[in-house]
Amino acid sequence: MNDLTTSNGVLDYLSNTQFAAADVQRLTGGFTAFSYRVSLSTPLEDGSATLIIKHYEDYVAFAPEIRFESTRSDFEYNALMALWDCGLINHDSVIQVPRPIHYDRETHTVFLSDLGSDIVSLDVMFDEHLKRACSDLDHANIQAVASGIGSALGTFLGRLHEWGSSTGHRQLFLHPHRQDRIFALFANLSIRSATKFEVKEGWLESMLSEESRRISIDDRVLAMGDLSLSTSL
Repeated sequence: MNDLTTSNGVLDYLSNTQFAAADVQRLTGGFTAFSYRVSLSTPLEDGSATLIIKHYEDYVAFAPEIRFESTRSDFEYNALMALWDCGLINHDSVIQVPRPIHYDRETHTVFLSDLGSDIVSLDVMFDEHLKRACSDLDHANIQAVASGIGSALGTFLGRLHEWGSSTGHRQLFLHPHRQDRIFALFANLSIRSATKFEVKEGWLESMLSEESRRISIDDRVLAMGDLSLSTSL
């Protein structure tokens, strides 16, 4: 059995598969899963020379003392497959999410398309120290880019949440024992980000309060629960 919590273990694991690799690098920033960028020995059919692997253990990768069932990988794979299958996202969309390539259920390992290594998080892009180093023209460009990204994200999330409210997704995604915790995390991130970037409006807290009430009685089953600026690239 290969140790998929290490780069060398992943390299050995891939050696006898169609995804044999020349190099495997551990990615920084992952919290619950062990994430790697794989440089393939042979490109995929679409020409891709790299892919991303996320491996799940029965604990949080960043904090092994926190237990977390490894079958959570099922949720991520199913959710991403559903997004691509339903047409909410395609290769021409402004907003992109990783495309599932393969899933090894036995080892709880998800293979994903690589969206690129030369990108930064929105948190870094709009960080205050970067803005101080920019000219007025750069500030204007940053504001225009931020507006375009925000509009595209809002449109995507609105469509995602409308689609995710279908009861047809109930068996695929619903975890009643987790929904309160997940929404609390989402609400906290929303308020923190809005406050940090001075865009917090009076309606935000009342909206979050109403949504918290609704999830306790409604069958809404799928939402983007981790949309912090640190995880939007």
